[in-house]
Amino acid sequence: MYNHGTFLFDYEKALRTQSMIAHVFDLEKLQKLFRINIPYENFFVTKVELSRNELRLDATDIASFHDKFLRTKLELSMVTPSVMHTDPAPELEYVDYPKNSINKFKYLGGKDSGEAGSEAEIYAERSKYLRPTWTIGGANRISSLRFVNWDLARTQGTRLTDVNNLDDVVENQKLDFEFLEGTDRRYLRVYDGYRLMCFSFFDVMDDDVAYYNTIEVDDEERSSLIEASNNLGERKTCYSITVEVEDQTQLAYDNFVSYIVGAYNSFSEYYGYANDICSFNNITNEFNQSILY
Repeated sequence: MYNHGTFLFDYEKALRTQSMIAHVFDLEKLQKLFRINIPYENFFVTKVELSRNELRLDATDIASFHDKFLRTKLELSMVTPSVMHTDPAPELEYVDYPKNSINKFKYLGGKDSGEAGSEAEIYAERSKYLRPTWTIGGANRISSLRFVNWDLARTQGTRLTDVNNLDDVVENQKLDFEFLEGTDRRYLRVYDGYRLMCFSFFDVMDDDVAYYNTIEVDDEERSSLIEASNNLGERKTCYSITVEVEDQTQLAYDNFVSYIVGAYNSFSEYYGYANDICSFNNITNEFNQSILY
């Protein structure tokens, strides 16, 4: 059995409320006054984790000193932007955008060495709850978590395959683009696009796990244990999502300060020339040529 779907990480909100530079500058004003946006390479995602707490299938039959739960983790590592490498190889692609790296599968809890005779037996038991790969109906299924370029999701059937394309709503005029074009950009809170990050997942598990942990069965003890395993109080397995971001926005701050200092120094130099007593010709009522170069 498998679950699949998508979820969104509000990257722009995280940047504007949680980053170091957001505690120094109002990023909305930084965009409006200077048209400066914080690049992804200064605030980038390093890891995304999709996890769930599963009640073991034999939880009601095992001794209380054994772990009744197993936590599965499907982890996506993201590529570190090139600017963060101290000595990047010239032949490598320059990365300044979100890019997938590898998936890892982790298991916490579950059957331990006191219940199993070997590490292989422990892994075989744990992998029922999250299968890295499995054959279903003659098709090979692989559990995965990945970042996808996303604009507007299409219909349910193509939501995972064509997420990079705009929906046909443009042709159907369901979006009022004339209104967007006519809006005074001075009143927009975010310039140059609001950044959302979309992730798609494909999560394979044994059908017994799906049945007993996602459908409320006629077993009060089991249902109570599942309810206690999540903070939503649901009598079924719930997903948890963690997004880890590396904050290097001090680099954006340094670049902005350098830009402002350079502009200020240029202005100060110009002001010095303009304020000179010989800079202005009061007969012709214009600046002398020397001040214009």
